Amino acid sequence: MLEFIIINDNVPFQKRMKQCIQNVMKKQNMICQIKVYDDYIEEAYQVISKTKSGIKVYLLDMETPSMKLQDYVRKIRKYDFASPIIGFGDERFLFIALKCQFVDYINYFYPQWEHKLKESLSFWITRVAKKEHLRFTENDIQYELHTQEIAFLQRYKKKKTIIQTESCSYLVSYTLEELKPKLPSYFVYESRTRISNLHKTKLLNATIVNDKQTKKKEQPQKGKRYSPSIHQEAIYMYYNGATEEQILQKFGMHLNTLRIWIAKDKTEKYMQGKENQRILQQEIATLHSRNIKLTTENEVLKKEKRKAGKNFPPSPRAAPVSEKNNFWFL
Repeated sequence: MLEFIIINDNVPFQKRMKQCIQNVMKKQNMICQIKVYDDYIEEAYQVISKTKSGIKVYLLDMETPSMKLQDYVRKIRKYDFASPIIGFGDERFLFIALKCQFVDYINYFYPQWEHKLKESLSFWITRVAKKEHLRFTENDIQYELHTQEIAFLQRYKKKKTIIQTESCSYLVSYTLEELKPKLPSYFVYESRTRISNLHKTKLLNATIVNDKQTKKKEQPQKGKRYSPSIHQEAIYMYYNGATEEQILQKFGMHLNTLRIWIAKDKTEKYMQGKENQRILQQEIATLHSRNIKLTTENEVLKKEKRKAGKNFPPSPRAAPVSEKNNFWFL
């Protein structure tokens, strides 16, 4: 079942979007579920799940009070690379739409934006209905492969399968029996351990790209060293919303290498934050102890001054002159 998530702070636009979705789904004779949110709140974040139940289509407003569009898209792509995202905004937000790689960008100030939305939705719905893609989840991350790109599926060990494309291979925790119902009719059993794509006749007898028999130079090496500039640029791309596939396509490193870099950077930032907090607490403690010492010293000085004022001898005064002692003056 398709699930549509609308995030828009304008109520009239919400109603018009819902009406467009309902009209398209009636023509396709499909059931859908529509969820509407006024902003990028916690409930909208809870919709993003690690599970692979159903397909979601996101219709996101690019200008909301919270301005958390890029953070929300980053959370979506953390677990889901396949769900289409359609952005709504004016020409100022076109750069953000290109950066986040939206499947479509609609300017709702354009008079025929509803017609454009219907065309975009009908395209994605027909694509889903024809089963032109294979979706699978590995390490809590959801992937999508076009079936036309898949050459064959090879059994690996007991409960694992290698999905081979023209460029690379994927090792997934699924059996051939679990993947066969998800594939179109032109995928047939070539043997007990292999399902082949009849449209890829050139690659039917090909070996696995990432097999141990291939040369190591053709594979991305785990222990290969990269320059610090590539390291920093890859982490910078990740924190700015780029997916792992985009970074791997640009630099060609191993997936485990990239994940180790990201994990190390996150732990360093976490430890650095804890170290800064510890140093700050130490500085506060030292200042507090100095303040206590100064107050005690001031109190001691005040007490000493008071004692000194009480024990000091009185100043001598002139004795009174009596008449008896001064008789000789007469």
